[in-house]
Amino acid sequence: MKNNLLEKLKQIPLSKQERAIADTITKNLKKNAFLNGPQIAALCDVAPSSITRFAQKLGYSGFPELKKELETLYRKTTTPHAVFRDFLTGSFKKDVIDTTIEQDIQNIMNLRIQLNKDTLNNVVNIIDKARNIFIASIGSSETCVDIFYYYLDALGKKYCKLKGFGISKQIEIMDIEQGDVVIAISFQKILREVRDVAQFAKDRGMTTIAITDSEFNALARVCDQVLIAPVTAAAYSLSQAAPVVMVNLIVNSLAALNKEKSLKILEKTKKEWEELPIFCE
Repeated sequence: MKNNLLEKLKQIPLSKQERAIADTITKNLKKNAFLNGPQIAALCDVAPSSITRFAQKLGYSGFPELKKELETLYRKTTTPHAVFRDFLTGSFKKDVIDTTIEQDIQNIMNLRIQLNKDTLNNVVNIIDKARNIFIASIGSSETCVDIFYYYLDALGKKYCKLKGFGISKQIEIMDIEQGDVVIAISFQKILREVRDVAQFAKDRGMTTIAITDSEFNALARVCDQVLIAPVTAAAYSLSQAAPVVMVNLIVNSLAALNKEKSLKILEKTKKEWEELPIFCE
């Protein structure tokens, strides 16, 4: 992407209010790029209609198109390489420990801001009714696959882990039906194989769920349901703090959906733990 938004902000005459909106939106992309229209309006202390008119003055059809470009600009300017380079050159005023903790907290707060509870509830109901749950990812976000595996197993759900390169071929030879669900997890530059797993599943009538960091990326576009979890890094690579929280939200909601069943499962586990010599005295 050529910085179309930045070029437009330089070339198009803006009123004092519009310039203030532009400055507010662009000065903290890692937070503001993922806010919705009303949230941006509140941040700028203007009416939502002012944000729409601002976007249209810049040549966009409306705020969603501007938001898409804000997210793209964010990803271009905040790659893990750029973040770590800035950290090494001293751009961060705090040490790595404080910076990491603060960024992870910010990611979780951004998840909360962006969370669509209706979508989350739809996802939970879909997973609860699924015959089989396929969870697919490659790389660092395989962490989420393993957490899902542990808790889905504890909840008595039928699942299958798809991890590492080659998963797009693995799913092609598996026994899948329309009542099955695929949860595909990938962030920033979306891995082609993760997208292909979701596309294969969707083409065969399965419900597809994305856990990713943008509603506009290649994975989100092929999935039926999309849950957003920011992965902005403080110093090195991507942060999995918010994606792990998203997994916890799904699992806890599943458990709460079937309270009595969940309580019986925990009671059985408690008895098994008491009978097995697996803990320290």
